[in-house]
Amino acid sequence: MKVFYKKFQIFSKFPFWPNYLRWVYSKAIQDASALGAISISKRKNFTCLLCGVSGEITAKEFIEFVLKMNSKSKIIIIDLGEEQIQSVKRLVKKHFANSDIQIKQANALDLGFIKDKSIDWIDTDGFFSFFDEEQLLSLFKEWKRILRNDGFITFRELMSDGIISILANKMRDQVSQSYMGIKLYLHSSPELEKDLNEVGFKYSRSNSPIPLLDRYCLVE
Repeated sequence: MKVFYKKFQIFSKFPFWPNYLRWVYSKAIQDASALGAISISKRKNFTCLLCGVSGEITAKEFIEFVLKMNSKSKIIIIDLGEEQIQSVKRLVKKHFANSDIQIKQANALDLGFIKDKSIDWIDTDGFFSFFDEEQLLSLFKEWKRILRNDGFITFRELMSDGIISILANKMRDQVSQSYMGIKLYLHSSPELEKDLNEVGFKYSRSNSPIPLLDRYCLVE
């Protein structure tokens, strides 16, 4: 994970990354609204979860976006990597000390520190590649446990759906293993959507600025 943090930070410092994040967060809210979710700005005691964070750059964009929508928001940020968590803690202490932000090193499959039905919005990006199919289904079940009945979930993920995307994802896996030293799991759109149906989520699927990276929005 230390190798991943250091090498991804090189990539995330390019202007494309924060611009991409601003775009997808804005689209995420539009997607949620299209599925009938109440706007962040109109919610009382709004609480959100950033599930997996590559480091301080991603955290900064997410925090600023949420606080601009609702200045009284409670924000929870988790990741399994100690380096990512420490970098975000430094960021929050320096720039967001007066905001209600919790940063915790945690496994997304075990969110026991979060109460049932207490989260309004869960967001993540490229996160599912770290889980095999069985773990992914467990993740969706854990998310449903903590998500409020009127809450929503948004994410972007590279899906294997046809020969071109399958080949592209295999190339991504090889690059990730050689450059970042991590093993990624490939998931297909039918597999993902089967899991979503099993857990009981309704969803929408759209494109993103990155080819083959689909964005999803889930509601109950």
